[in-house]
Amino acid sequence: MYNALYIPSMSHHLIPPFLLREAGLLVNDMPKIHSHDPDLSTHTIFDPRTKMRIHLKLNGIFSYFKCRAIAPRELEDWSDYPVVYASPKGREWDPYDGVYAEEEACFLNHRGELRNDRLPSMRERPHLIEVDEDLSWHA
Repeated sequence: MYNALYIPSMSHHLIPPFLLREAGLLVNDMPKIHSHDPDLSTHTIFDPRTKMRIHLKLNGIFSYFKCRAIAPRELEDWSDYPVVYASPKGREWDPYDGVYAEEEACFLNHRGELRNDRLPSMRERPHLIEVDEDLSWHA
């Protein structure tokens, strides 16, 4: 199993939006009730590769989406279905790596203004996740 966390006593799944974003998913975690101009992208997780959009719901103040175990037929024919990777490829990931804080701090100058040269589309991301060549199926 790839990047899975199994806790038998839990009846729900937890995944940090940060990890979803590291996997390349677009996470809009603002509930529609807090948005001044809600649209179809508000309170969703979107996969640009498959164009799949997952609409989030609220349980109290916590965002969630319903999920279920894969059916045996789906498991046999998994390649007939869109696959959305909810975590970045690689076997090891350190959520406490200081490079995240350093990279975030580099977005502002000494006056607290945004530095345009640090915008995501204009910079290279450091290689933060150890990639395992055996995981070539996760393109």
